[in-house]
Amino acid sequence: GAIDGGDVIMDREKGGWLDYTLYSRDHLAPTSCSMKAIPLLTSADDALPLTKHHTTHDLSDHYPVLGVFSFPDPKSEDPPDPPSPRETATAQPPPGPAPS
Repeated sequence: GAIDGGDVIMDREKGGWLDYTLYSRDHLAPTSCSMKAIPLLTSADDALPLTKHHTTHDLSDHYPVLGVFSFPDPKSEDPPDPPSPRETATAQPPPGPAPS
């Protein structure tokens, strides 16, 4: 369920993306792309207090995002169309606590 720590609110069930990696439409379009969140967590012994009754292992309220893009050979005469927003929106956030 949701944890309300005053100004800190997390919903562990919903998850979701807050940060993204993008490419510019003014440059060569990628043929494929993916995103991956990199959770930065403390060990169990180093849990950080959120409130009087709750702790967290998250080191930040945002995880770093790794974007991987594949590009066609720029010398190719007929580059493929860029992936549609629907195709690129299939990346899933990591399981576990959602960054807030």
